[in-house]
Amino acid sequence: MHLVLRQPVGCGPLGTLSGHLLTFALWAVLLGTPKLELQGESLQSTSGQFLTIWVKDRFYTPELTPNQVNQGWVALTPSLVSLTAEQVKTGILKVLGLEDQWAQRIRIHLSSKLIDQEPFVTLPTRFNNGWGFRVMLYPKIRKDRWIRNLVHVLLLDLINRAGTERMFDPPAWLIDGVWQEMLQTSLVDPSLSLEDVVAPGQFSDPGMRFRTWVYNEDATHMAKLTLKTLEPLSLESLLMPESYDFDDIRYRHSAHLLFHGLLTQVEGVSGMQQFLREMPHFLNWQTTFHRSYHASFPNMLRLEKWWALQTAALSQYNPVRRADMQRSLELLKASLTPQAKLAEREDALPVYTSVSLEGVIGQWEGAVRDEQLRQVHLRLMELKNQVVFECVPLVEDYAQLIQEFLEQLSRLGFQSTKKGALPLRERTLVNRTLGRLEQLELRRLQMLEQFRQLDAKSAAGSGS
Repeated sequence: MHLVLRQPVGCGPLGTLSGHLLTFALWAVLLGTPKLELQGESLQSTSGQFLTIWVKDRFYTPELTPNQVNQGWVALTPSLVSLTAEQVKTGILKVLGLEDQWAQRIRIHLSSKLIDQEPFVTLPTRFNNGWGFRVMLYPKIRKDRWIRNLVHVLLLDLINRAGTERMFDPPAWLIDGVWQEMLQTSLVDPSLSLEDVVAPGQFSDPGMRFRTWVYNEDATHMAKLTLKTLEPLSLESLLMPESYDFDDIRYRHSAHLLFHGLLTQVEGVSGMQQFLREMPHFLNWQTTFHRSYHASFPNMLRLEKWWALQTAALSQYNPVRRADMQRSLELLKASLTPQAKLAEREDALPVYTSVSLEGVIGQWEGAVRDEQLRQVHLRLMELKNQVVFECVPLVEDYAQLIQEFLEQLSRLGFQSTKKGALPLRERTLVNRTLGRLEQLELRRLQMLEQFRQLDAKSAAGSGS
C-alpha cells in the first residue's frame, strides 16, 4: 500500500530505486481502473497548485470502523485533502529552504471507486515545460501513508520541474528523510483528521478542543531514541534497499538521521537544493549526490566512514549491541589474527594456526593472500557495529588499509597517472602497507595501555 506510480507510454526510465518502490503499468490503470467522472465538483487549494476533484455519491462522506480509527486511518474529504496538501507542501519548502514556485497543478481525484488495495495512485504527464502529476485517491487511508505519499508526489514535482525528457523518481531514503524532518520540525501537526475541518466561523466543539503536538528542538530526537534500541541500518541497506517496507521503522528513522546529517554538512541546505535540482540530469542519483556534496563526501568510502560514526555514537550505550572497551580490543585483536591451516613441514598435516595480519601481507602471495585479506576485511566491517564508539575509527582504518592494498594490487605494473612516477611494484606496495600497519598497531597498543591505566585507577578508587 505504498504510493503507486504509473509510468506513461514513451517516458524514459525512472530513478534507480523506482524498480523496488513503485509499480509501472499505464495500461493496467487505463483498463483496470474505473473511469473518473471529470464533470464532478472541484476545489482549488489556497496556493492554487492542488485541485481536488470528486463526485458526490453515497460514499461522499467516508466512515471509519472503530478498528480503522485505532489503526490510525483517516477519512478524507475534499476540504481535508486540500488543507493537508498545502500544509505538507509548506513543511517541505521550509525543510528545503525553498520558495513556493510551483509550475504544474497537481490534480487529486477523490473517488470511492478506486481499488482499496491501492489507495494512492500517481499518474505522471509530460508537458512542454515540465512534468505534471495526477493522483487517484481512495477516501480512506492510513494517516502516515497519506502524508508520506504526499511528500513523494511533491518531491516528484520539485525534482522534475526542469522538463527533462526522462522523469526521475527520488530514492526512498530521501523521501523518508524529508517526511520525518518535516514532521519533527513542524509546529503544526500535518496529519489533520475530519474533526479538524469545520465550517467558517464555527468551532469544532464547545470545549475548544486542542490537539497535543510535541515539538522537539532536536529534530532527530525520535530517530535517536528509536535507533538506540534497534540496530541502525548499514549505509548500503539504507541507500540501496532490496525492497521498501513502509512499516520498517528502522529504515524510516535511519533515513531521517542521514537526511538531517546532510543538512548539517558544510554544503548545508544549498547542497540539498543542488542535489534535487540536478538529479534528473544524470542517470543515477549517486552521481548527483557526490557533485552536490563533494567537499564533505568526495567518494562513497568517506560517506560510509561518516555514517559509521553517526550510528556508533547512537548505539554505544546499548549493552545488547555494544561490548565494553576491553572486550572491544579483544575482538579487534582476534579479527587481526585470523586462523589458517598451515603445515610446519612438507610431510606434516596442516593444522589451524593463528597468523598475524603483518605475516599475511608481508609473506603470503597470490590468491591465497588476497582471499585471507578479504575475510579479515569482512570481519572488520562487521566488528564496527560491535565495538565501543572510541574503537570505531581504528577498526575503520584497519579495514581501509586492507581495501586500499587489494585495490592497488590490481594496478601493479601500470604507469602511474602522476607525471614522472614509476610503475607500482608489489614489493614497494607491500613495504608501504606494512609501514602503515605498524602505525595502526601502535595506536591499538596505546589504546590498550590507556584502558589498562584507567581501569587500574578505577579499581584503586573503588577499593579505597
